[in-house]
Amino acid sequence: MRRRFDEHGNPDLRGRVAEYGDAMRKRLRWLGPIATGLVLLVVILSGTYSVDPGEVGVVRTFGKLSGRSEPGLHFAFPIVQRVDVVDLAKIQRLEIGFRTEGEGAVKMVPAEAQMLTGDENIVEAQMIVQYQIADPEKYLFKLADPEATLRVAAEVALRSVVGTKKITSSVEELKPPQEVQEISDAQVEPEVPVETGPAASASASAAASASAAPPVKPPPAPAKPKPKASEQEIDEENDILTKGRERAEAETKALLVELMDLYESGLRITEVKLRPVDVPDEVKDAFHDVVRAREEREQLINKALGYREDRIPRARGEAQKVLRSAEAYKRERVLRAQGEAAAFAAVLAEYKKAKGVTRDRLHLEVMERILANVGRKVFIDGDVADKAVPVLPLGNMVAPGPGATP
Repeated sequence: MRRRFDEHGNPDLRGRVAEYGDAMRKRLRWLGPIATGLVLLVVILSGTYSVDPGEVGVVRTFGKLSGRSEPGLHFAFPIVQRVDVVDLAKIQRLEIGFRTEGEGAVKMVPAEAQMLTGDENIVEAQMIVQYQIADPEKYLFKLADPEATLRVAAEVALRSVVGTKKITSSVEELKPPQEVQEISDAQVEPEVPVETGPAASASASAAASASAAPPVKPPPAPAKPKPKASEQEIDEENDILTKGRERAEAETKALLVELMDLYESGLRITEVKLRPVDVPDEVKDAFHDVVRAREEREQLINKALGYREDRIPRARGEAQKVLRSAEAYKRERVLRAQGEAAAFAAVLAEYKKAKGVTRDRLHLEVMERILANVGRKVFIDGDVADKAVPVLPLGNMVAPGPGATP
């Protein structure tokens, strides 16, 4: 055992230091393995990470991309390696022109919502963009802030599309269609009134005779080119307040996808929803009045076009009716003339066979037709008539005066 005091009675420092050194060496024999185990345990715990389903881990070794980690439990060396876990299944939401606050309250952002249309009017447009992370490497390394870039690109795309649209079409631009689709003559069935009496029988006989010959049709109208889309329909498709909103959604999504692919953002745009577009509150009432007036005007135009569509077939039917009547009258007159000519030819043939008899028969037939209309008939022998004085019955021809007796 070492002495604690020297020969002069003073404490022996060298001995004390040596004793402490021996004690420390004994303790380090079993503290070393414990410390090493603790260090290893800390390294293992700090380097172990898990990747959930729908996620992917991007591993970087000394700052350089070295691989991916699929869902499950993995290990990365601390300090040497770094892992970024990215959720690929989550659908994220971006709001343009407004912000949703607590309890569903919506607050508009005028700086983002107000924009100019193609006819230099101001509208308030708000949009919702839903997106996912499609390429984690591009998402992490290509852009410093992909969400901020997406917000700027979405606003640019929306303003670009709205700049090509209109709010409402002006009065000069809203014109009714120049031409309405023509209805063929075969589709027109004119309503012919039913006639009764002798006129009906004459018309029926004329129509029956006319049916022997093919009916004469009017010359066909020249073929008209297929009408193009009217200016009114084109303006309605570009009206951002009504029909143009759905078209603006599709165009905005296509432009936004193109921009994000150009930036190599690694984001996939799943849906673009454009909320109802309206004008600023200061002029909202005036614009609504314009829209209502425009709708009333279109109703009147449609009503007028409907009346036109009703009158044109009726006029065509009347025209066909007149043409058919004229053709029937023509055939009737031709056939009657042909019949009279045939009767005259037959009489002429009989006259040539017996001129005297035929002349007397014709004379008697003519006199029979003439005398049938004479009320009082007096027959006088020819010899007597030559010697009688002709008397003109003026008393029977002149009407008696007001005071005269019959």
